[in-house]
Amino acid sequence: MPKCYYCGIDHPSVIKCPYCKQEYCSIHSEPDQHDCPLTPIQNPFEIPPSSASTSSPSYSEDLTPTSTSGNNPSSTDMYTDGTYYWHRKPNQEEVPDAFDPASAVKIPGILLPNLSEVAHVIIASILILSLSISFFVIQFKDVPDLGMKILIIGFLSLMYMVAFLVHEFAHRQTAVHFGLQTKFRLFTMGVLMTAVCIFLPVKMALPGAVVVLGLENISRETGLIKLAGPLSNLILGGALFIVGLFLSFFPTFVLWAYLLLTAANFNFMLGAFNMLPFGILDGDNIRKWNPKVWLGFFILLVAMFILTLVLINWIITPV
Repeated sequence: MPKCYYCGIDHPSVIKCPYCKQEYCSIHSEPDQHDCPLTPIQNPFEIPPSSASTSSPSYSEDLTPTSTSGNNPSSTDMYTDGTYYWHRKPNQEEVPDAFDPASAVKIPGILLPNLSEVAHVIIASILILSLSISFFVIQFKDVPDLGMKILIIGFLSLMYMVAFLVHEFAHRQTAVHFGLQTKFRLFTMGVLMTAVCIFLPVKMALPGAVVVLGLENISRETGLIKLAGPLSNLILGGALFIVGLFLSFFPTFVLWAYLLLTAANFNFMLGAFNMLPFGILDGDNIRKWNPKVWLGFFILLVAMFILTLVLINWIITPV
């Protein structure tokens, strides 16, 4: 018996969507009922002058056109599932490289789009490292030994940056595996927020992220790409946790045990936070794809986060 691609329930008959070509039950057959990622809408970021007439379409907050009359066929079309953007040329052929400035594709919110991916990663890393240092300088201001203070602050700041990069590049490489266009990009508001927080007591960091073009709202590929980030933090955090726990039994290495368990805690915290099923966080798409997988990983990451906190606070203290 055929199965609806959206709700996953078997039905006697299904209807194929003319846009995404997937099969849906009668309830979810309309594009707006299955979050169709390939419903063509005019790009609101590149409205041509001729579209300013009264016949041009208006847009709701979710970028869904409320009127399709007057679309300019020569304008760039943008497809969206509400979180990700996929651009195509008017003839519906895929853009070979949407990140190439010569492609004329503009992805909203990207800072310095003409810079290479390496440059974006370097800038983001510097911002993350600077924010981490500003946080740990305050946290460990009472450590008397200067050399030990530099070691603690430097190591933990570096490990926080590594946790962030491992998470993002796990998304990237999984997307590459599925043949999707993807790059790490700086976000204008994210860079500004991170830079300002370096000098504030409240620390928030999101200078950029891996942008994946062409994702569907609900699919196995999307679920696995989104899961790759938290999963990478779980694996890295687990390795750091095992080594740190082992070293905690030796008084000589108690400082390194503390540092490694704290680094593990960063990873579990980052993974658990991104598994929250809200907004653009990874958990929202993972939960829609497979609720059991989402719940299992979320519980495991939260449990490991709590366990490392217990070990850090009850067993190990910095010298």
